[in-house]
Amino acid sequence: MHDDDIMGLDTTEMTVTDWQWRRHISRVSNKEMLMVTYYGALSDKPISEYLTVMHDGYAGQKARISLVKIASSAGVPGVTLENTLDDVAFDLNESTPPTLISFRQDGKFHRILRREWDDQKSG
Repeated sequence: MHDDDIMGLDTTEMTVTDWQWRRHISRVSNKEMLMVTYYGALSDKPISEYLTVMHDGYAGQKARISLVKIASSAGVPGVTLENTLDDVAFDLNESTPPTLISFRQDGKFHRILRREWDDQKSG
């Protein structure tokens, strides 16, 4: 076993067959956020990603930038947080998920490193 395995630095790719967006409330901060679960083949474990779009500071800014990039790539341009998170989740559930994601374990959560739509690549 390599140190990379122990540290969780291995990158894994998964072919995505579907995704599910929903509003989520953090148990720790009690703040609303968006959660997306990526589904692959029947034998693949679903991978969840949390976008802390309602947080202040860097975490929120980074999540909002990611949301705009994801929405644009998925065919939902112009997503804003002027709508409720439930409305944003509804629109994204009707959109096109990426065909491939790359991720790694980061503590107890997964960090999505790359999302690809057909021949398009997005971070």
